Formats: sequence, structure tokens, C-alpha cells
Amino acid sequence: MASKSTGSDPLQQDQTIEYPPKQATDTSQVDLIRIIFQDLVDNTNPSNFAEQFEQKSNIHDRDLEGNTLLNFASRSFRVDIINYLLSIGADIEAKNNKQNTPLMTSVIYNQLGIAQALLEHQANIECRNSEKITPLIYSSGTNYEMTSFLVNHYADIEAKDANGWTPLIHSIVKDKFQIVEFLVERHANIESTSIDGWSPMMFASLYNNVGVVKYLIDKQAKVDHYSRDGLTSLHLACEQNCIEIVEILVSQNAGIENKTDKGMTPLMTACAHGSYESCEYLVHHHANIEEKDIEGKTSLIHAVIYGRLEIIQLLVDNKAQIDSSDKQGMNCFMHSAVKSNINTMEYLLKNGAKIESKSLKGFTALLYSCEVNALQSVKWLIKQGANMEQRNNDEQTPLIVATMNKSTDCAKYLLRNNAQIEAKDKFGWTSLMFACKEDCGELVDVLISSNANCEASGLNGMTPLIIASFYKNLEIVKKLINIGVKIEAKDKNGETALMHASNKNALDVVKFLIESNATIDVHNKEGKTALTIALINNNLEIVHYLIDHNADIETKDINGSTLLMHAVKMRNKDLVKFLVSKNIFIDATDNNGNTALSHASKSLDTDIALFLINNKAAIDHKNNKMMTPLIIACGEKNNIEMINLLLENGAEIEAYTNDNINALIIAAKQDNGEAMKLLVSKGASVHAKNHEGWTPLMFSVSNNNISNMDYLLKAKAEINGQTLDGYTPLIIATINRRIEAAKFLVENGANIDICDKNGMSALMHAIKMNIMEFVRFYISKNARIDQESRDGKNPILLAAEYGCNDFFTFCIENKISIKFKTNDGLSPLMISIKNGKTSVIDLLIKATDDLNEVDNSNNTALMYCVIHNQPLVAKQLIKEGCNLEIKNKEGWTPLLMACALNRIDIAIDLIKNHADTEVKMADGQTPILFAVNGNFFKMLRKLVKKKANLESKDILGNTPILLAAKLNRIEILKYLAKHGANINAQNNNGWSPLMYAAWYGYEEIAEFLFDKNCDQTLKTKDGLTANDLAVKNNQTSLLKKYQEGNGKCRI
Repeated sequence: MASKSTGSDPLQQDQTIEYPPKQATDTSQVDLIRIIFQDLVDNTNPSNFAEQFEQKSNIHDRDLEGNTLLNFASRSFRVDIINYLLSIGADIEAKNNKQNTPLMTSVIYNQLGIAQALLEHQANIECRNSEKITPLIYSSGTNYEMTSFLVNHYADIEAKDANGWTPLIHSIVKDKFQIVEFLVERHANIESTSIDGWSPMMFASLYNNVGVVKYLIDKQAKVDHYSRDGLTSLHLACEQNCIEIVEILVSQNAGIENKTDKGMTPLMTACAHGSYESCEYLVHHHANIEEKDIEGKTSLIHAVIYGRLEIIQLLVDNKAQIDSSDKQGMNCFMHSAVKSNINTMEYLLKNGAKIESKSLKGFTALLYSCEVNALQSVKWLIKQGANMEQRNNDEQTPLIVATMNKSTDCAKYLLRNNAQIEAKDKFGWTSLMFACKEDCGELVDVLISSNANCEASGLNGMTPLIIASFYKNLEIVKKLINIGVKIEAKDKNGETALMHASNKNALDVVKFLIESNATIDVHNKEGKTALTIALINNNLEIVHYLIDHNADIETKDINGSTLLMHAVKMRNKDLVKFLVSKNIFIDATDNNGNTALSHASKSLDTDIALFLINNKAAIDHKNNKMMTPLIIACGEKNNIEMINLLLENGAEIEAYTNDNINALIIAAKQDNGEAMKLLVSKGASVHAKNHEGWTPLMFSVSNNNISNMDYLLKAKAEINGQTLDGYTPLIIATINRRIEAAKFLVENGANIDICDKNGMSALMHAIKMNIMEFVRFYISKNARIDQESRDGKNPILLAAEYGCNDFFTFCIENKISIKFKTNDGLSPLMISIKNGKTSVIDLLIKATDDLNEVDNSNNTALMYCVIHNQPLVAKQLIKEGCNLEIKNKEGWTPLLMACALNRIDIAIDLIKNHADTEVKMADGQTPILFAVNGNFFKMLRKLVKKKANLESKDILGNTPILLAAKLNRIEILKYLAKHGANINAQNNNGWSPLMYAAWYGYEEIAEFLFDKNCDQTLKTKDGLTANDLAVKNNQTSLLKKYQEGNGKCRI
């Protein structure tokens, strides 16, 4: 909120002249120049001033405050001295240490005559001092005559100082009403604001200048101007309890609910500052008493926080909600408890406050009081019956909260009142544990003397001793050890107090624990000892101390890592040297079989590696994967110095791992060209192969490293070598899309037509991956276009399978034949249809001479469209005039296929283009029979519409309606009957639709046929009627229904 004392007030400068003594023995403490200046001004008359001046001073002299004689004289009434000094060249704009010019000085000391003289000599009327104050700004807060004079000499009436204050603002702050009126009458901007956005009205409100407020309102000044932080004049008047101004502003419709950036209303402001009269006025003028700021605090909460009891009573009397809470869920009662305001708590409790109400984090007033060590509140609350065992959301009791916040007085009081000492929070921590954490020795003593369990453990298994050790609280550790707690207790990770102290570099705690007989070589669940933990955390003093006290230097963690390995990984050479000096086993291995040198070879620290080698570390040791330090080093980038060091010290260059990888192979695989070249120069074979048959050249190709490829080829690497899968370097370049590598290989003699084990050449792989840059390049280098893979596919057929549109365009443009078939007789068009590669189909249709060509089973491209449901392609083929009636070897036409597979869109196009709807299979099946059999109603309707024969029969004599009855297709049966199908048709065995309904018990079909007056007397070849069949197949329900229906038997 606002404050009158915020910042420096440029008008509160001392205007009295304090002179140093005229005589002094210690000239180092005396401003001699100033003495001379004062003497010249006080003791010389106009007639002899020039003579005295020339004897005692010169025009450039300055006192310790930076004043020239002209500056100094500007304080006096001596116009004659001013005129003389100016006549001999004195600097009229000379500034002292505060950047005040002579004109500014004359204004400060209210020397109007001097100011007039200086302005007559063209002094800068807009000069500014160190606080950016002009002469007019200064005078507006002090002197009307000077202000009037400066304004009449055209001083800038809107000038602003460093705080953005104008002359008008200064005059308001200094309560110079006459100057205010003068400036406003001279058109000063009554809405000009300071850098904080304060208007003149706001300053008048803050400084309780009632007359100015009224005057500004008369001049139409805004009453609701907002500062940068959202303050208004009404806020400021309420802050200062300027009730008359509050009344004026409200009467002028100032916003009574206006909020600052923090959400403070004028009422909240008044409550916070104890402005009772303002509060009362605002409440009676219907200010919203329950409005909240951005923290959720109401006016009542603000009054409570600041202990404004009289205002609290006023608000409560006006129905303020006592139980309203802020965004943290803290209500008035809780806030009053935090502030130890007993009178407020008593009042609130009497007026309905609940002593056990909780905030969002589950805190009661008692818990909050314990948190801030508000002892008086704690005492009062307990006296009023507050629950000492109430818990917050973290299951913490008041005693736990008091302990964890070092609220010693509250904790002691709670213990004296029998608070549960062993209560645990949701993490299983007791009060004693928190006291140990916070290094609160007094509380620890009190808790121990109250029989707190010193061996209790939290959910993480940490005991008070472990906690004290972890937080390096030596005195607490001593207290606990002295009462006999278990020094070897472990947490959930298996770590003891000694381990935690070692981890946190608490040397004094470590020493005390060991002196107290703590076991040094205990292992945690990761297999680490205190020594291991100290070393990993680089706590070297503890490392030395533990080793000096016989800690096991050969200890290993669960990964088998030794202390030396950890030191190597940390690249701590001094620690490595120290451990070796203690005769640690240098070639010990971890669970992966790595030694310290193995680990060192992976780093860039050759100093450590050389030290280990010089101390007889096994240079060719193999880990579990048979990797030597050299192989490991070659697998790392920028490790050339390490590789060279190992080679210079005799490392085996041709050692192999379990995967048949040697140093050169792994260097090539990791694209470590520098290492690869070094190895080759040292005799490594460029023909080495890993377990998959990959050579260094192949890895360089995969990495697209032309420089490495060139080096290896010059070293006689095999350019056409093959992996176990038959991949050549060129095929590898293709698969990995390394066009530069591919071109380099071909230019250096790579065989372009070598195939892998599947018979795939580099060209075939390029087509399969649809990378035309490779395709064009290989064809330009005369790659074989007719070469077949093991499954009989050449590049053309592969292009169809994988939808390589660009390839076919290329072939057509370059007149490359695409007339090839697979071993099964499939053309490129058929393959593309089968694989759904629609991108190439249009091109192939245009490029194909015979759209009716067939495969080995006599299937056409159109049939493939039906089989693989490609209606758009089928439409295109039909449009191009392909034969619709060709039958394959099984007798299928495209329409028969479409009806059998329910390819409705294709069937429609076929029917529209006059495909034979009566065509039959060898077993007599027609399109309409397939539609009925498949229950393809939509297909059936299309066929019926095209006058398909409703009485067509298969070789068993079944018509469509017979099939519908047999298969219980009621809707189809009704549709066929509606369109004239014979409901009394009989097949070769004499069965009719009614007979099938009777035999299978299809009541709905039977009912429909009865209603259509079907012939019930028909007999099968065996002489059975429908009724006989129903009886024979035990269809009792059907028989009963039709015998009882209307008294007459219908079957």
C-alpha cells in the first residue's frame, strides 16, 4: 500500500547555512575554500570586492561540496557579487556535488533577486539536479513568489523529477494551496501522473488535502484514476482515514468496489490500516463486505490480520461471514491465532467461529499457532478445548508441527499437557525425528526426557540417529549415542548412520560414530559401504579417514565395481593414485568383467590410463564380452590419444570379442575415422569381419564416410565383399540411402549386379524403397533390368509391388519394356492391383497393350480388382473396354466374383455395362443365387432391377426363393415373392419353400407363405408333405401354433 515516506522527498532539504568555524587548528578537517567564500560574501562591500576576490580566491575554486563562488553567492542577497563574477567569466551553469546550478541554489534559498539576475544573464531555467528537479519543481513546494516568477519566465510547468512528480504534485504534497491554484490556472495538467501512475488527486487524497481535492473536483479531475498497481484516490484516502475526502470521493461516484492489482478494495484497505471511520462509512454505503482479494482474503480477514478489533466488531455486526476463508483455506480464527491476538480469537469464538475448522492443507488454528511458535495462542486454544491430536493432511499433529518448525516453547507446552509423543506423520516421522533433523538440541533433550522412542523409524526406515547423521547434526548424534541407541540401525536402503554421514561429508559425525564403534564395512542394498559412498561423493577427507581406520579397500558394490573403478569413472587421478598406493588390487573385475583400465579406456583421461598401465594393469584383459581396453577405447569418439597410448604400450590389435568384433571394426562402426586410420597404420587387417560378416568398409559405407571408404579401399579392402546375408557395400549404401557412398563405390569398381541371398540386387533394393536417385544412377550404369530375385521378381515386378510410380514413368520415358510376369503369370498391373498401389495403376493401364491378359489361373486384371476390392480401378478398366465375360479356370466371371464377395460398387458398374447376369458356374450358381446365399440384399435388389432370372436354378434345382427359405432369409424371401418369384417352386428332391420352413421351424417364413396361399399339398420325392416334415423333425412349437390358431390346421 502507499506510504508518505516512500522514496526520498526532494523538498525536505536543509535550507539553513551551516558555516564551518572561521579558525581551526586542524586544516584537514576544515573546508578552507568555503571559509574564504563566506568571508567574501559577508565581509566585502561592492567597492572593494574585486580587490578582495583577487587576493583570496579565483574563479575556478570549489569547496568540498563542489560549490564555486557563484554557487555560494547565489545563496545570499549579493546581486553585486553575482554580476561581478559573471562579468569576469564565472560559469553560470556550474554544478555542485548535488548537481545544483547557481539558479537552483538561489531558488532553494529563496533568493528571488539573485534568480532574476541569473535569468537576465541567460541561466538555464530548466536545469536539473541529481534528482532531476528543476527550479520550478523545487519552488512549487516552497514559495509562491518564486514559483510565479519562474512560470512567468516560461519555466516548463509539466517538467517531472526522477519520481515523475510535476510542480503541481509537489505543491499538493507540501500543502501549498495558493501555488496549486496558480499552477492550475496556468494550465498545469491535473491528470499528469508520476512514474507509479499517481495523479494529483491521488496525492491530495493521501496527504489529506481536502481543499485541494475539492478544488481538483471543481476542475473536473478524475476521481477514479488508477495507478500502475491499481490504487485509486479512494484507496489512499481510506488508508489515511481521511474521512472527509472519502465522503467527497464517494459523493462524486468514486468506485467503491474498485480493486488494486492485488484485489484490494477501499474497504479492505481501510480495514488493514485501522481506518474505522472510513470502514463505517463504506459499510453504510453498501460496500461489498464479502469481496475477496487475489489471495481470497475478505475485509474481515484483513481486519483480523492487523488486529483491528473495533473494525472486526463493525463488520461482524454488519453480517460479515466469520467462517469465510482465503485461497489457502485459512479463516479469520486461524489468522487471529497466527497473530496471537487473543481478544480477537475470544470475540470470534463467541460469534460462532469453529475452533477445529481446517484449512486446505488440513491445518487448524492450533496447528498454525504451533507452526509460528505463537505460544499464547497455543495456551489459549488448549484451554478452550482445542484437540491436541488433530492432524493435518500430512498426518502431522500440533507437536510434530511445532517440532519441525523449531517452535520450542509450543512443543514444551504441548508435552506438559500430555501430547502424544509417538504420533507419526504420513511418512512415519515422529516429533523426535524432526527435532533431530532441525538440530534442535533443547527439544531433543525434552523429548528424550519425556521417553520418546529413540529407535522409531519412518517409512523410509530412517531412525533419529540416521536423520541426525544425514543432516550433519553432531551434537544430536552425541546425545543419541550417549543414551545407547542402536548405532548399526539401517534404513530401507540398508544404509546406516555412518553411511549417511559419509554421503553428506560430515567428517565430525563420521569420526564420532567410528569412535563409538560403528561398523565400517557394512553394505547397503546396492552393496556400497560407507567408504564407497564417501568416495563416490568425492568426500576425500572421509575416504582417507575411513581407510586409515581399516575400511575394506577391496570392497565391491552389487555391480562389482571397486573403489578404484569408481575413482576412474570420476576421473580423479589423485584418488586413483592414493588407492593404488594402498595396494588395492588393480585388475579386479566388476560383474561385466571390466577392470579399472577397461573403464579408463572409455574416458578421455590418458593420465589415469597411463598410471594404471605403469602400475602393471593388464592391458589386454577381456571383459565378459571379450572386449579389451583397446576395443572399448575404439568405440568412443575423440579418444585417439587413449587408443594411441594403448597401442604404444603393446595392446593386442587383432583381439576379437564374442561377436567377432575387433578394434578396427568397432572404430569403423562408430565412424571413428581417426582411430580407424591409426589402427590400419599399425597393421590392423582391413579384411576383418564381425559375426554377421560386416567389414570395416561396410560400416564406413553405412556411415556415408567417403574419406574412410577411400582410405580403406586404398588399403586393399574388398569392394565386393558380402555379409552373411549377401549384402555388398553397394547394397548397404542403397538400403541406408547413402547416394554419395553408392556413387563412390561404383566409380571405384563395385559390381552393380551382385545380389544378396534373396537374389536382390542394389537396383532391386532401390526400387523396393522407391528411391529414384539410386534407380536412375544404377540404370545409367547399365544395371540389369531383367535380373530376377529368388521369388521370380525382377525390378519391373518389384516396382509394381511397391508402387514405384516414378520408376514406371522413367521406364516409359526411356522406352524400357515393362512386359514381365511373375512365375504365377501376374503382370505388373495385376501386382499393383493386388498390393493396392493405386499410384502406379493409371500409368500401367495406359502402358498395357492387352488389358485382358491373364495369369496362370486365367484371372484378368479386372478379376484382381474384384478379389482385392479396388472399385475405382475396376471402373477405369471397364471404361477402357476390358472383357467383362472372361472366365477363369474355375469358371468365375468378374460379376460372379463380385456377387459372391459382395463387391456392390463393382457389381453395379459391371451390370451397368451389360455384364451377363445369367452367367452360371459349373454347379449352376448364378449371380442372383450368390447374392441370396451371402445375404447380400443390396446386391439382390440391383440384380432384380436388371431383370435377373428369379427362377434360375443351381444343379440341385434350388431357385433363389428356395435358398432364401432354406437359409431363413425372411426379408429376401418376401422381396423375391413380391417381385414374382414362385413360392411353390420345388428343387430336384421336391422340396418347396414351405417344406424348408416346416423342417427347420422357421415360423415367420411359414406364416408369410400361408398368407400367400402357398400349396400345402406338395410332396417331396419321398412322398412327404410339409406337415410330415415338421412332425418328423419334431417341430412341436410350429405344429401347435398352426393347429390352434383359428381352429383349422394349416400344416
